Amino acid sequence: MNTTGKLDKLIEDKVNKKIRAFASDITEQIKQFLKDNGDYNGEYLYQAAGFELYNQEYQATEYAYHKLSGTFFKNIKGGLELTIKEKMIDRETKDLLAKVELLS
Repeated sequence: MNTTGKLDKLIEDKVNKKIRAFASDITEQIKQFLKDNGDYNGEYLYQAAGFELYNQEYQATEYAYHKLSGTFFKNIKGGLELTIKEKMIDRETKDLLAKVELLS
């Protein structure tokens, strides 16, 4: 039995849940903000749909009306995964190993 692989999977699942929860929380906060400020149901938000490079920085050139729980949520979640998921896994692994070392 490969327990290391099983532990790696459990750690990755834990990190995935944290990222998903954070992205969901942000999405829900924006939805509530929209509703609190006059939007009917807060389900849709204008989001950048086209970009151009200007002064070495990408700027939005157009916006499209997209569902928060679809496009916005997926962008936040995917961006977090690409930016910090591996670092979070490394930290969780290091913490687990430190706890195991205390037991021995």
